[in-house]
Amino acid sequence: MLLTITMAYGQRDTLLVNSRSAAHYTEGKNYLKEKNYDAAIQSFTEAIAIHPTDSTYANLGFAYIRKGDDKHAFLALNKAIDLNENFAWAFGLRGYLYTKIDAPELSFNDFSRAIALNARVGDPAGSQVGASDKSLIRDYTKKIGRDPKDDSAYVQRARAYENREKNKQAVKDYKKAIELNPENTEAYYGLQNLYLQGKGPKQSPAPAENTADTTEFYATQGSSYSSPEEKYALTIADYTKVITLFPENSAAFRDRGYLYAKLNKIDSAIADFTSAITLDPQSSPALGYRGALYVETQQLDPAITDLSAAIKIDPDALQHYYNRGLAYYQKGAYESAIEDFTILINKGQPNAVAYRYRGNLYTYINKPALAIADINNSIELAPKEAESYAVRGLAYAMQKDYQQAVRDFSSSIKLDPGNKTIYVNRGLAYRYLNNYKAAIKDYNEAIALDANDMAIYKERGEVYAQMGKKDLAEADFKKAGSE
Repeated sequence: MLLTITMAYGQRDTLLVNSRSAAHYTEGKNYLKEKNYDAAIQSFTEAIAIHPTDSTYANLGFAYIRKGDDKHAFLALNKAIDLNENFAWAFGLRGYLYTKIDAPELSFNDFSRAIALNARVGDPAGSQVGASDKSLIRDYTKKIGRDPKDDSAYVQRARAYENREKNKQAVKDYKKAIELNPENTEAYYGLQNLYLQGKGPKQSPAPAENTADTTEFYATQGSSYSSPEEKYALTIADYTKVITLFPENSAAFRDRGYLYAKLNKIDSAIADFTSAITLDPQSSPALGYRGALYVETQQLDPAITDLSAAIKIDPDALQHYYNRGLAYYQKGAYESAIEDFTILINKGQPNAVAYRYRGNLYTYINKPALAIADINNSIELAPKEAESYAVRGLAYAMQKDYQQAVRDFSSSIKLDPGNKTIYVNRGLAYRYLNNYKAAIKDYNEAIALDANDMAIYKERGEVYAQMGKKDLAEADFKKAGSE
């Protein structure tokens, strides 16, 4: 019997695209080994045009580094990191570039990130568990004697030297491993780890042959910052240096803008995000950041435009739905806001805030049962959020279940006794229960918190009128200006 497998056209096309891209990628890797960097750049560029991947961008950046084109190396490595924020090799390469332009904060950040990511891998295959460092040094020395081009043996011996605090020998072996295999990330990060600990020479090696230029490496330790603001300011200075040297580096504008936002320099942040978007219109993070700032500054229409563009580029970036949902909410487009929070709830991890926002929105469109269901989920995830009980209390009041509304408002007040609105809402629920004395007490509490809110006097005056206390009612109405 002849068995056949039918493949969908879309699946076949995808495999063909990936196959063509992989062929160019492999070709580029071979050119790298031959040190034909122009040809490697061409092959990686063709691979990216067909199917961009983090690895292809990183190798493209590496080829540009070897050619001495730092401008395009930065651009390629930024793309690699945007595609994969856990790509240790790309962070290490970019950290090296930052050392070349004397940007210590940025180089420290990237090297630290690379080392932390690399540490997750654990001991590489081939390490001898339980063997002493002295015997490991002896064994790997013999192995190197048999095969002087075994870069992994140099790495293992370097680690053994490092454990015995023979750091000069460790540095020498790490460098030899890099010389033999420029893509040996274990060697590269082992060496950088020695530098960060102050145990290596004050040189940061190029990530390839030892004939490449070197530059002084130093890093500001986090413990020396007097405040987070000082750290942000120093890092902004580094990004400014990058931008001055490489004005087409969109990621530098984007990341500097993020730091300006952390310092509450909103205009500067928006200007940087705008520059990043101008250079790279497909930058979903830059569009998302600018959109979020537009929400914060009540520029709701441009916020929605930016966030919609960011979502179109990267539909899996859930924070964009959250921020666009807030923009729709503030704009009064409640149904659209509900759609965004629904996507956030369905796609993301259980999120108490998303449930609470959607629950609150359901009260705006008179769907209290749906609101209660959402707030139940929110309270289950975060049982000590006062606002959740306040929203559910309002939903119960909409269903005329005033007893349950009072219970929820009371829970909210217990968690947040300084919120006048909850006292007013509980006072209204008591009023519907004909518990006028309790209602008056709540209105008094609300007035004590905000004596300038005339609407509360009007509410209290109406209760006094229902109680037959005309003088007190008239005094409140007069105070409220509704006499």
